Amino acid sequence: MKKDKLVIIGNGFDLAHGYKTKYSDFQASEPYKTSAFYTYYKDYFDSGIESFWNDFEKSLNCIIANYLDRYLFNPKKEGEYEDWMNGILFAVDSIKGYLMDYLYKETHGKNPDADKKYLKNISKYLTDEAQIINFNYTNTAERYKCRPFYVHGSLDENDVVLGYDFRDDSDLAGILPKKTWKEFQRTVLAIKRFINTKDIDIDLGLYYPVILQATTDKFSGKGYDYGSIYGKPCADLIDTFMKSYNEESDKGFCQELGCSNIKTIVIMGPSLESDDFLLERLFNRCNGARSIILFSFSGEEKDDLENKKSIIKKYSKIDPIIEYYS
Repeated sequence: MKKDKLVIIGNGFDLAHGYKTKYSDFQASEPYKTSAFYTYYKDYFDSGIESFWNDFEKSLNCIIANYLDRYLFNPKKEGEYEDWMNGILFAVDSIKGYLMDYLYKETHGKNPDADKKYLKNISKYLTDEAQIINFNYTNTAERYKCRPFYVHGSLDENDVVLGYDFRDDSDLAGILPKKTWKEFQRTVLAIKRFINTKDIDIDLGLYYPVILQATTDKFSGKGYDYGSIYGKPCADLIDTFMKSYNEESDKGFCQELGCSNIKTIVIMGPSLESDDFLLERLFNRCNGARSIILFSFSGEEKDDLENKKSIIKKYSKIDPIIEYYS
C-alpha cells in the first residue's frame, strides 16, 4: 500500500491529551531544580521558567558557545576545557534521566483522565494509510493503534535524543561539543537500533564504546581499526551500518519513507523551530504534497500558532489548514 499521508507528531499532541509535558512543567519539578544542568543554566539566565523545549535547546547552545569562548580560545584556560566539556555532557545525561522518569510518571497513571483521552478528529489521520513520525518520547500516539517511528528515541527504548539542532563549532573544539548535537545523538541511536536487529553476540562492555567510536568517526572523518580492538564481528557490523546509513538520508529517521507518494502533511504538535534542519529536508523530499494540515491545541498562544505558520512558509508555498484537537 502506498501511503499518501505524512503525520508529524510533537509535544502539542501530548498537551492536547492533557499531559503536563511543557519544558516549564519539567522545570518546576524537584529533580530539575537540583540537577547539574540547572547549575550551569542559572549562571547564565535570569529569565527563570520557560515554556518550550526549544528554549532548553537554545539555553544549552548558548551555554556551550559561552564556555567555548571562555575556555577554548583563552590560552590560560585551555587545560580546563576538556574537564568543563565533560561536565556539561554529564549534566545533559543527568537531565535525560530525570526527564525520562518525569515523563514516564506523567503519562502512566498520574493523570487517569489524560491516560484515557481519545480524540476522534485526529484518529482519522492515524491509520495504516499514513506514515507517522513522532518527535515525542512518549507512546501516547500508540493508543490509536498506530506504529509511529520515534525520531528521537522513546521511553520504551530507555534512550532519548536531547540536545540542539546544529552549530558550526570550530575544529579546535574537537568532538566533545558535537555529542550535544541532535544529529550526533540520532546517529548513536540509529547504530543501536541497527545492532539490535542483528543476530550477533557483542560483549555488553564493548557495546556502547563501539557505538560512540563509530559515531565519532562519522563526524570527525577519521578512520578506526575496529577489528584489532573489538574483533572482526564488530568491525563487519559497523562497516555494514556505515554503508547503509547514507549521508544524504534523513540522519537516522525513516530512511525508507516514501516521500514521493505524500499528498497530505499533517502536523500535530511540534514547535518546528527545534528541528528546523531536519524538517526542512523532509518537506523538500515531500515536494508532491498538495495540502498541509496544522493542529492547534486549546490554550495555544496566537503568536505561537502564527510562528508555526511562518516557519511552514519557509518550507512550502502551501497555506496550512488549521484544525483543532477535539
